[in-house]
Amino acid sequence: EKFARLSLAFKTDKFTLGKRLDLQLRQRDIAEKNIETELKNLRESLNALNQLCTESDMREIITKTQQHVDIVQQATMRMSSRAETYGAIQQV
Repeated sequence: EKFARLSLAFKTDKFTLGKRLDLQLRQRDIAEKNIETELKNLRESLNALNQLCTESDMREIITKTQQHVDIVQQATMRMSSRAETYGAIQQV
């Protein structure tokens, strides 16, 4: 009886694996799209603010903030890539 339950659990796990993987991929894609949208909006706002500013100190702060946004985007891409690699290792 224990073997039958364990066998059924493995079959169920194998059966739902594809669905769970699709769900995870869809959620990842949505999260990545959302962060890209937010970063794009932030860049647009910084560019608009930069055009309105006439003081060099403020422009320098805006430029530094834009550089930080670039760093956040790069870190997000690396994190997504590493999470995907980690997930692939966990599935093996």
